[in-house]
Amino acid sequence: MKKKMIVMLIVVTLSLAMALPAYADTATSVVSGPSLTTSGTQCAKSSTYSLTPGPSGNIPKGSKSYTFFSSYSSLSTGFTAVDRGMDIFLMKSDGITVKTYTAKIVNRKLSSVTLFGTSTSGNLSTNGTAKLYLCAHLKAKTGDTAKTNAKLFNFQIGINS
Repeated sequence: MKKKMIVMLIVVTLSLAMALPAYADTATSVVSGPSLTTSGTQCAKSSTYSLTPGPSGNIPKGSKSYTFFSSYSSLSTGFTAVDRGMDIFLMKSDGITVKTYTAKIVNRKLSSVTLFGTSTSGNLSTNGTAKLYLCAHLKAKTGDTAKTNAKLFNFQIGINS
């Protein structure tokens, strides 16, 4: 009986510890990803977010920025049920790429998003506030009858100091 109680207490404690959010110096709320398009090289853009990390005087850096992706969903049936990729870019408001992510879509379902690389690791602004947005490019496949799709993921952008 005591063993079960101890195990139960450990499980509850670990569950609560994992449920606690990790906070950055500054981050957006979790928001819906942009509506996607397969039109040429066009990129689906999110809103632009102003982020100011840490104590006053901190300069936001690309190496300290991140994007969390969540709530993966599926492409509509107007898209061919084949594996495809999607490129997602964390961008500065002036169009400079900060980070590149690659997404894998299997049978219309977004299955993973991974960091491919950091293009801008240094300062993202000179005044302490970075203006960032996401840009996603869905790769078209033969047989697609749809050109646009509602959001495929949620995201949160943040910067640590």
